Amino acid sequence: MQARAGDVREGSSPGEGGKVARPRRGEAEWKRTVVAQQRSGWSVVEFCRQRRIAESTFRYWNWRLARDAKAAVVTLPGPRFLALPVTVAAAEGIAAPIEVEIGTLRVRLGGDAATRVVDAIVARLSGGVLP
Repeated sequence: MQARAGDVREGSSPGEGGKVARPRRGEAEWKRTVVAQQRSGWSVVEFCRQRRIAESTFRYWNWRLARDAKAAVVTLPGPRFLALPVTVAAAEGIAAPIEVEIGTLRVRLGGDAATRVVDAIVARLSGGVLP
């Protein structure tokens, strides 16, 4: 941890008011401190008293780290489906192949059962409810 201008190291002489100034903690150290409190099983009040940390400072960093973590979460859009009509093959008796592509996954189905397989997949993905 780098010292900043005006910081006083622990164990130094008391300043005005008779208090010993503590070094500033960086964000990484506060993350470790918040995790240590959560794992300790102690209340915030007890943990802060044991570590000689101002409760208000601890609560501020706990709030700030939670806020920053929440802002860092990227919400991806859910899957979207496009209903396409199934057309009959031009030649009688020959089922048209059905191709389903999702991202880099491509499934090609053919034969008489292809439509039933696609219906079953759509029903499973939509929770068993067909439109």
